[in-house]
Amino acid sequence: MIRQGFKNFQDLLTPDEMAGLACEEMVESRRVYRDKGDWQAEFGPFESYDHLGENDWTLIVQALNNWVPEAEELLKCFDFIPRWRLDDVMVSYAVPGGGVGPHIDLYDVFICQGSGRRRWRVGDLGPHKEFAAHPALLHTEAFEPIIDVELLPGDILYLPPGFPHDGVTLEPSMSFSVGYRTASTKDMVSELADHLIDKDLGASQINDPDRPLSHNSGLVSEQDLARLKQQLVDTLDDELVSEFSGRYLTQSKCELDLPEVALDF
Repeated sequence: MIRQGFKNFQDLLTPDEMAGLACEEMVESRRVYRDKGDWQAEFGPFESYDHLGENDWTLIVQALNNWVPEAEELLKCFDFIPRWRLDDVMVSYAVPGGGVGPHIDLYDVFICQGSGRRRWRVGDLGPHKEFAAHPALLHTEAFEPIIDVELLPGDILYLPPGFPHDGVTLEPSMSFSVGYRTASTKDMVSELADHLIDKDLGASQINDPDRPLSHNSGLVSEQDLARLKQQLVDTLDDELVSEFSGRYLTQSKCELDLPEVALDF
């Protein structure tokens, strides 16, 4: 928790401007609210907000840095983390009681409080059970908070991956979340396979003219496993890893192209 990490912090846009963005087809947005106690989620674009009332709902817009220059200025404050880790800048507007429910994220996030107040409860790492409160909402079970704090304009809350948290708005408020991600091994291997196919790479096969006679045709020997592993390792030479990483790490999760960022490998 960083009190007054930003002094005299001003919202990067107004709630009306944010609502207007969420009406656009190319902007990723969603609304989360409770209806008779049940969690609901809807994805934009939206045409109206009149039916939502004055309590218990949240509007979220992703990739604000694609649309609002001030969001890029906010990003510069976090450039102690390399840009290839960047997910996006997310903005949320919520009315009293609004939130998205207790959940766990698998990325680093800095929650920068704009106008209004929001209470955040953060739990410790642990074997927390998750469940679908709605097809589009993965929640976690109740947790004992190790942080229970009210964020005021200019305050920053940093959340590492894996810590359960729950934010509830106390008065109409906006918050701006700067998120950083890393890729899972399975995602990278899947993307690497596509890269090898697209570039017609990795076609070399094991060559073993010195293979000894086998006395058990059903056995995959330790030597065979070593050959297979070495075949995979040899494919991942520095040139391939550099080219693949450059392409993979600079892909935008949004449909629009992000501004070019110089990366060194």
